[in-house]
Amino acid sequence: MENKKENITSIITSGNKNLNKISNSLSITNKLLIGDIEKFFNEAFFLINSKDLSDIEENYCLWFELDYKYNKRNDFKYEAKEKNDYVKAIELFSSVLEMRQSHYFSIFFRGIAYYRLRKYQDAIIDFSKSIELKSNISEFYEYRGICYYEIKRFKNAVDDFQSCIALIGEVPNNFQKLSELYHHLANSRCRIDEEESLIDYNKALQLDPKNIRCYNNRGRTLRSLGKEEEAKKDFINAIDLSTIEIETIKDDGKLWYYRGWAEIKLKMYDEALIDFNKAIELIRDNDDYFNIRGRMKIYLGDYEGAIEDCTKAIDIYPEETDHFYFRGYAKSNLKDYTGAIDDFSKAIEIDPKNTDAYYKRGKAKSNLKDYTGAIDDYSKAIEIDPKDTDAYYKRGNAKSDLKDYTGAIDDYSKAIEIDPNYTNAYFNRGNAKHYLKDYTGAIDDYSKAIEIDPKYTNAYYNRGIAKRKMGDYTVAIDDYSKAIEIDPKYANAYFQRGYAKSNLKDYTGSIDDYSKAIEIDPKDADTYYYRGIEKSNLIDYTGAIDDYSKAIEIDPKYAHAYFRRGIAKYYLKDYAGAIDDYSKAIKIDPNYTNAYFNRGIAKSKMGDNVGAVNDKSKYEKLTKN
Repeated sequence: MENKKENITSIITSGNKNLNKISNSLSITNKLLIGDIEKFFNEAFFLINSKDLSDIEENYCLWFELDYKYNKRNDFKYEAKEKNDYVKAIELFSSVLEMRQSHYFSIFFRGIAYYRLRKYQDAIIDFSKSIELKSNISEFYEYRGICYYEIKRFKNAVDDFQSCIALIGEVPNNFQKLSELYHHLANSRCRIDEEESLIDYNKALQLDPKNIRCYNNRGRTLRSLGKEEEAKKDFINAIDLSTIEIETIKDDGKLWYYRGWAEIKLKMYDEALIDFNKAIELIRDNDDYFNIRGRMKIYLGDYEGAIEDCTKAIDIYPEETDHFYFRGYAKSNLKDYTGAIDDFSKAIEIDPKNTDAYYKRGKAKSNLKDYTGAIDDYSKAIEIDPKDTDAYYKRGNAKSDLKDYTGAIDDYSKAIEIDPNYTNAYFNRGNAKHYLKDYTGAIDDYSKAIEIDPKYTNAYYNRGIAKRKMGDYTVAIDDYSKAIEIDPKYANAYFQRGYAKSNLKDYTGSIDDYSKAIEIDPKDADTYYYRGIEKSNLIDYTGAIDDYSKAIEIDPKYAHAYFRRGIAKYYLKDYAGAIDDYSKAIKIDPNYTNAYFNRGIAKSKMGDNVGAVNDKSKYEKLTKN
């Protein structure tokens, strides 16, 4: 049998000289490859730390190869001097990975660069790949958790922070780091279960009682849970700790920012403004600082200043939805609804799930009387968050504006179903029923609003109107009186009470109420007009003429006031004056039938029978038609 082993031919010649050449060639190629990897990695690592490093000070690539905890030992902040440094770093780390796909630190630090550019999805991909290659490095989980939080995947964030904490372990020299991780964990868990997140906030502060941001965030959570006094204590602690730190390190912009944030929560707006100004003076390139100062200016009513700050925030980072949202909010307050809609639209373009932006854009459209467009926006907000009571409520308002009262009732009812104590929803549902002449249903809803809020003056007022329309004037007066008791300057309540008294033939009481309404609002033509009617009922025609004349002075197109003044003049036998007033009423309203009829009678009294016949004919023609 043939020995096949003896027939095998090597592809490398057997001479030692050729073998040495190939070996040397491979060694040179490997050295060149390693040299390029080190060069690209070191330059990229320097770029993502260019704010703190002045130059490439050592072979970072080699150190990371030798010691994966090297970055922790040196406390690198991963902060570049300028945004473009992160972009360049991504290109360089990508070049390294073309040569060595499994270089997990290049993948991780490229993820850091993406994170700093707020490209969270790209960062998550890189952090996940890093974890696949090296699952025992806590920092990989930490930064992926931060990115998950930013894209609102809070359950994933909780899992990552827990994994990170487990890897670090509660070693004494790690307490400050652990505190910050528990703080991150608490912030993420807070979006899932606020009560449970307090356990993590407490742990963070137990580990580091000087964690200023943690006091601020725990305070915010406590306030949301209705624990106001505990929340205030946390905000005060944050202010006190920041003040102590600022006295030591005056040029740390973050400390001024943290103190300002706590001051806002305690409504110390003037103090907060000073602190935010200082923070921005020290750190000019932080868009969040400009944004928060802009938001605070909104609280203070400085909408132009808010717009200016939000615009600066946009200039620094134009991909943040909140910057456009709050600039739109400020523009809305200046009644620049078109500009506000543009900003809310940009916020939605960046974050299509931004329910607040849809809601505010809907309000701006409503203010421009684009009720259909507003309904579309409220519907989108509801689609994203079916529990958004305000969106149902506002959509109901827009439907009411379009006179779709049945549709409005459906939306108010949905808001009430979600929140049974939504007083305004009961009130406006009552209004919608009122317009549909369901006065009993309207009264029920107004009564429910009053039950929830016994000081709801408009609910008493509207319930009084509904009762009046049902002919129950005495009970209506009780409601108007209650509204006046709560708000003694409620002119319309005096007016309506006067009107109800008139229907009960209490003309003197009616005049008193109209007079009080006039005292509060001396420019309301209707009140003078109706007081004139009551004076006529008491045969005070001269006083009535004075009131009708005042109504005409305020509103020269008030046809009914001319008509009524004509009647008063007629009773005073001033027939010429009466004819003149009836004629003015007809000029304003050529179809004013009663004015023709009464003018005809006055003309007859003046001996103008032809004119009287003509007016009678005109009256008959109009009434026949």
